[in-house]
Amino acid sequence: PLIASRAIPDMIRAGASPEAAHRFTTEILNRPNAPLYARSKLYLSGDRASGLLPQEEKFISRIAGKIPGIAGSERAYSTFMNRLRADTFDAMVDKLGRNREVTAVEAKAIATFINEATGRGGIAGLEKAADTVNTLFFAPRYVASRFQMLAGHSMWGGTWRTRKLIATEYARAFAGYGVVISLLAAAGASVTFDPRSSDFGKAKIGNTHLDLLAGLAQSITLMGRLATGETKTQSGMVLPIRGEKAREGSALGLGVDFLRSKFAPVTGDVTDLLTGENVLHQPVSTGQVLARMVTPMSFGDIYQAMKEQGIPAGTAMGLLSVLGAGVNTYQTAPQGDPKDIQRGENAIQGG
Repeated sequence: PLIASRAIPDMIRAGASPEAAHRFTTEILNRPNAPLYARSKLYLSGDRASGLLPQEEKFISRIAGKIPGIAGSERAYSTFMNRLRADTFDAMVDKLGRNREVTAVEAKAIATFINEATGRGGIAGLEKAADTVNTLFFAPRYVASRFQMLAGHSMWGGTWRTRKLIATEYARAFAGYGVVISLLAAAGASVTFDPRSSDFGKAKIGNTHLDLLAGLAQSITLMGRLATGETKTQSGMVLPIRGEKAREGSALGLGVDFLRSKFAPVTGDVTDLLTGENVLHQPVSTGQVLARMVTPMSFGDIYQAMKEQGIPAGTAMGLLSVLGAGVNTYQTAPQGDPKDIQRGENAIQGG
């Protein structure tokens, strides 16, 4: 949190000025550890104007950069992530190297952890095709990184020193999450830790759901449902996804809904138009899809939160959305045929 907070001023300045973004990128590339960044494959990105570094996965499209406001958003995002990754790498290398020099293997393990923790996972055998995959799915490396984080992938290699260091970072992150979610629960939020539920690890305030686990909750829910063969709806029903009592293809449908929830915006919007329903299997009109295509995701989240919670609380939740938390406001838990409910609930876990 301290490293992230120090990166926010640079993020704001980079969003407002291409020259500032270029200056911040150059500063990072001139650091003493810059050669080690490159050798250990720490991922750093650049905006289109600088040409110094590759672009972030979420901003691959060159057309998007011509839309007013998008270029500034890209510079802000890339600058923040570069500072976060480089500063964290420097801090971890400094802590590990107090007693002796950090080896290439150890630097690689640290870089792998930071890449995966910040959403830059590896796609084995598909690195060259990743940009093509990115046109179909929204940030596939990010999705891969969520499963790699849960599997502790960065601790598979390295040395006992890096495993201890990375394990400490895991503990700090989840301890911080535990404090925040406990405070929300004490303030009246409803929290569930049932991995079969789409609300796993989220704080539910009315019909607004706060996800502070940075995409890990959806992966945990998917694995929890597949492991137990059951799904738990928001209305509290536990339904089988396999066996004679499950609707035909329910386990497969759960996987399909998860993949559909990861579609790139254009792919998802086209799918909605062709099927006449969104990923939650709710009917949508052409006008709704077109409006969503030109509305920034955070703006939609903020608007729905304000409608549900009122302006003061909705504004606070909107700030969380802008800073990366998942903020979703759903309609009241549906009533009806359990099979129909399950179909929609299977999709929510991937949202």
